[in-house]
Amino acid sequence: MLDNNLKKIISDFYAIPAVPFSVTQKADYVKQLIKENELEYEETPYFIVTHLNKASSKPKLFFISHLDHPGFVFKNKKEGIALGTLYLDKLAEYKPISIYSPKGKYLGDAILEKVSGRDNRSIEIRADFDIPKNSQGLWNVGSIRYDEEKIYGKSHDNDITTSLLLHTLRKSSNKQYQIVYVFTKHEEILQQSSFNIAYKNSLNISKEDIVINLESMKTYSITETPKYSNLNYESGPILNISEASRVYGELGQQNIAESLINNISEELKIQMQRGLAGGTTDARAISEFGLTNNIVTINIPNRYKHNSDGNRVRAEEIYIKDVLSLLKIIDNIVDSEELDTDINEKDLTKKLEEEYFKNRKPFEVLNKRLDIASKHIIRRGYYYPMSLIDTVKDIFYKGISYLYYFVKKGMGSVEVSKD
Repeated sequence: MLDNNLKKIISDFYAIPAVPFSVTQKADYVKQLIKENELEYEETPYFIVTHLNKASSKPKLFFISHLDHPGFVFKNKKEGIALGTLYLDKLAEYKPISIYSPKGKYLGDAILEKVSGRDNRSIEIRADFDIPKNSQGLWNVGSIRYDEEKIYGKSHDNDITTSLLLHTLRKSSNKQYQIVYVFTKHEEILQQSSFNIAYKNSLNISKEDIVINLESMKTYSITETPKYSNLNYESGPILNISEASRVYGELGQQNIAESLINNISEELKIQMQRGLAGGTTDARAISEFGLTNNIVTINIPNRYKHNSDGNRVRAEEIYIKDVLSLLKIIDNIVDSEELDTDINEKDLTKKLEEEYFKNRKPFEVLNKRLDIASKHIIRRGYYYPMSLIDTVKDIFYKGISYLYYFVKKGMGSVEVSKD
């Protein structure tokens, strides 16, 4: 079972709202725990990073987890916008929305009455209390709760894996790698943080470095080939070497991150699933820019990601055993002096046929447009402009973003991402 310290972190962390572009309170909590564990950190508008050991001459091993979760931002007590994928076009019924002030204080619940506009992002609500501009909202699916097998919560994506990193904050004894935790702030809007990291290589990721991205998301395969598509929600965490748009590694080459996780799971007798899984994560941009081929995403399967079963709003569900399995992997890496990165017979990347590497879909132009458009929003830490200067900057950056897109792609319909 989960120990009390981890359960407290989960309880505290899940209680803090973090809708896209509104992650200040969650970031503050992360920084406080880093300091309490006598570690140092660096912060930018896009991420928080902390090193668990001093081994500057060694390659780096990064763990990545994001802070935000899809939700709503409000202009006033009547209207707002949905940010991130909330499946509003598919839901037959809504739950009340829990409203939090810009400082993260719970204000009350409101009723969603109407969705409209492109991708159903514009919303109208009914509330019997004042809602300050840039308040945020999440579906009210109840508090975190446990039964013998599962954890039920509003934001396993990605609070559960971030909670595991916070729980394992400590000095590392690893002498083979620099162990680095990265908490990205803006993943739910087409991975803006990781795109910015990869585009600028602001973490100095090199070819020999390892990236282990942590997620809790839906489970599906990007191929019908039986040996790569046998994935489900019951048989353990999934070792992703791919996502919807790409395979991470390179044809015929070892993915050291994959070998490492296979060796650890074999040594510790951890049940893992392997295959070509879909999804869209922070690992994508790092792979797209070719910073390293040693990338995996470890996914805690989350059937009702983003609080939807395709028809109704509901709590997300994950298995406790999967959380404990991922915790064992993180503990092993942090506490081992050396790690086994030899090729494992269960590695898939080196065995993959050429066809799986041919149809990678790049998002660089769309990502760059969104990066430009949201530049000032990300820097200031709230969505709706609060001053004339904010308004002017938003109009300016949005205009430049579309100009960039038209130059790169030509006139026509502009792609919009809800993810």
